[in-house]
Amino acid sequence: MTMFKIAKLLLLMACIDYAAYAQDSSAKLFRDASHCLVTERQDWLAVQKTDTKSLEFGYVIDTKSDPGVKHIYVVVYTNPDRSKGRVFDLRYQQRASGTLLDVQNNASFVRSVKGIAFVDPPLGGTWTQTHLLSAIKQAGHEASITLNLLDLTAQFPGVSCKSYVGDK
Repeated sequence: MTMFKIAKLLLLMACIDYAAYAQDSSAKLFRDASHCLVTERQDWLAVQKTDTKSLEFGYVIDTKSDPGVKHIYVVVYTNPDRSKGRVFDLRYQQRASGTLLDVQNNASFVRSVKGIAFVDPPLGGTWTQTHLLSAIKQAGHEASITLNLLDLTAQFPGVSCKSYVGDK
């Protein structure tokens, strides 16, 4: 094998490894964010006092639209056809000690033939509404993910959760 072919093969293997790592790290970030939504004292999904066993989710990671700030938008569907649900905007920071997730905003939505409408509009104005709508649309184009709530309420070492409600 020539040196060029070996270099190409090594580059290809590095790209495949990176893609797998990126996918694993985004899936972990999504699970960490979902954990914060069910365990934070606010109980954003109102599941701590119900018999609900699992929920259907979607998510979008955004590291570009707000320079210097990383967001993960988590969409939680409340019916099987994914026409109703809630959307959450969480800022996140990767630290040596783990991941800090901070719930910044949330809204309930309904999807119809006319588009997506907020049942209770989020705080933050047009910029926030535009980004939440975009996240709902993007997540709706992907396959939904069903997560077991018992798994999400377990301890998540290295994950810290906070929210604007807890900061008041």
